[in-house]
Amino acid sequence: MTWVQIGLAAFALAGLIFAVTVQAEAMLSRLPGAVWPVLRGACGLATLGFAVWIGLAPDNRLARTTCHIVELELHAREGGVVDIMGRLEWTAGTEEYVLRVPMRITRDRGTPAELHERYHDKRVPCFYRTTTPNRINAGTGEQHTREQWKKAGVVALPGLGLLVLGLVGWKRRTRAGDQQRMAWLSSRGVGGTIALIALVAGLASDTTLATVLGIALFVIVFGRELLVASRALRYLQRKLTLARKEGTVLDTLSGERAGARIVVEERVDELAVAVTLPGWPGVAIQRTTEPAQPIGDPVFDLEHAVSGPDLTWRCLLTAPIRAAIGDAFVAETRSIDADGTWRAVYPDDIAKGPVIEEDIKRAIAFGELVAALPAPSPERLLAIAPDEPLAKVRLGHYRWLVESGHPAPAIALVAAQDPDAEVRAWAASIVAPSDGAFR
Repeated sequence: MTWVQIGLAAFALAGLIFAVTVQAEAMLSRLPGAVWPVLRGACGLATLGFAVWIGLAPDNRLARTTCHIVELELHAREGGVVDIMGRLEWTAGTEEYVLRVPMRITRDRGTPAELHERYHDKRVPCFYRTTTPNRINAGTGEQHTREQWKKAGVVALPGLGLLVLGLVGWKRRTRAGDQQRMAWLSSRGVGGTIALIALVAGLASDTTLATVLGIALFVIVFGRELLVASRALRYLQRKLTLARKEGTVLDTLSGERAGARIVVEERVDELAVAVTLPGWPGVAIQRTTEPAQPIGDPVFDLEHAVSGPDLTWRCLLTAPIRAAIGDAFVAETRSIDADGTWRAVYPDDIAKGPVIEEDIKRAIAFGELVAALPAPSPERLLAIAPDEPLAKVRLGHYRWLVESGHPAPAIALVAAQDPDAEVRAWAASIVAPSDGAFR
């Protein structure tokens, strides 16, 4: 096989691995989300290892010698060029070998008599792999080595791609939501998997029926996605009074509602919704399995990562607000940026207008709830801390206030009245009784 053919096969195999793992991830939603990026990364590493082996093998096990031309064949080509063909014999170690069929040695010009005189019963450069000395190649081997490195390069590219996709998937891994579990007849579900298998099997075996069935099923599942997404867009445009951006192949809807800016963007296989909430305090919230900044609420910390000014998010994330965030984040693909943009992604095959409308309304209601809160300040944090139902969250607030340089006696006086023994013990440890905090 030429390096071009091997490259095409490597890219096709890498694409098939990625497609099948994406399909399986959508269907086997009960498995941990880390399984699929790890599998893609492992396949990428294996492919890279194979590419290295391809590149290094010729140099490590390539023997150069000369071969005797025992039979000569001349095949004339256009332009006066003649293919010099011949059966070769050579010695590898103590074994003698003879080619069973002639092979092309080179191309040359001249009369048959001249070429016969030039090549018959002569010795020409040749090479073989020491693992297979009975397979000979004419030439010095340099071209063979270059071809091997080309093969290694084209195999390494899809391997590197799979490794990168595995790392990206590991970074963004999530558990499948309830809606994704319903995506059976879709390009990411059983329908897409069957279409993919039928199409690949049909092309590989040159079976027209399987190929046609695969193409037909692909058309059905993708057509269904387009129909569902289009219906959802029309519903949102009508219900939320959104304007359609003209002159684009994929639809984009935009408008305002209760001071919030709404943008619904149609992508290749999903609908992306962005709602910019007014008066947002500059805190970013994302769904995650690796919280970057634990709040102290074990349920909230398990699924959310928060970033932003410490004082701001501590004043923001009261128990009622954390509960409201749970309503605004009913799927793993949703987040709120630091500028107050609530984002959600809906696969085409399950994008339902009423569901998206309710999610947008919940996000706007959540934004209005946050906008009505007083500005963050140390005094506000100290005032709301006693009303926090979780002791770990209260203790975190008190400790942060002290570590930030706020008056320890005043903070300890509030913490000393806490119903939790650990919080009271902490208060007693930071201020001596003589300071008046515990009189």
